[in-house]
Amino acid sequence: MKVITDHKWKDLRYSYEVPKSVIKKQFDWIEDPEIGQSFFKYRNYWYHLSEFMSCHNEVWSHGNPYKSMGWDGYHTDSYFSAVLVKISEDGEQYQVATCYS
Repeated sequence: MKVITDHKWKDLRYSYEVPKSVIKKQFDWIEDPEIGQSFFKYRNYWYHLSEFMSCHNEVWSHGNPYKSMGWDGYHTDSYFSAVLVKISEDGEQYQVATCYS
């Protein structure tokens, strides 16, 4: 498994920092987008943390490989790739990576 990241901590974004057209198109399912600092942009695409599966849930039969690499969540792009996210202890920053096999 190959992981590509710059290891830099970046600030999570509030909804007012996300273009309104993106909120309307991508996140119309969020009841109140004004709550929380949960958005980030990666490779020209906006994500919300609720779109990520937790690496801390033990649903994998042999342990979650992303958790063993230190990541907190993953969002699958395809059968062979995923976006990984690590959240800072204070919950205000993130690191992001692309993972593929």
